[in-house]
Amino acid sequence: MTFAYPKSSHERTEAPPLYSNYRQFKPHLRAEFKGRCVYCRTPEGPRCAFDEYGVDHYRPKSLSQFKHLARVYSNLFYCCAACNRRKGPYWPTIDKEAKEFIPNPCDHVMFEHLTYRNGEVVAKTEAGRKACEVLDLNNGRFVTWRRGILDTLSVLEAQVGTLTRQLLAAETKIATGEFLPVGTVAHVRTAIDNAKASLSFLRG
Repeated sequence: MTFAYPKSSHERTEAPPLYSNYRQFKPHLRAEFKGRCVYCRTPEGPRCAFDEYGVDHYRPKSLSQFKHLARVYSNLFYCCAACNRRKGPYWPTIDKEAKEFIPNPCDHVMFEHLTYRNGEVVAKTEAGRKACEVLDLNNGRFVTWRRGILDTLSVLEAQVGTLTRQLLAAETKIATGEFLPVGTVAHVRTAIDNAKASLSFLRG
């Protein structure tokens, strides 16, 4: 489902070498997280291209206590430019670490903290609320964009259903010997394939 948060924690599958520059991990992170921002769940394509995504340091490399994690793969995540910029050097103070952290898909079950409802991110916990606040997940422009994507998906899904029924009717007529204009079935199949391709693109 588009924008849905995972209902289980993610176990890393990539095992890259230790690169000299953390940016070299980006292709591995892209594969690891299926080309989606781990925080807002936006997939590459509809809004962002590959060059608009980056490497996020979950524990910020700009903080002295985490400098040694700058090239540690387990500390790196795939992140859109907007979330990466907003998260920046954020890290909760020691007395708030247990509740005001920003959830990530490897250390936490994201769905326990955040869910989507009609294009808006709904927080379920204090950590979820902190993520919404720091990352501005319900920025009005983004909510409008997400709702547009969801509306388009609904239209395309309905179109696929209608075309599939038309295809079945055409094939039934042919099977019973009824004459149909040349190319009718091929035309409907092409329309179905195009609609499904659009659905796949928008879902990411």
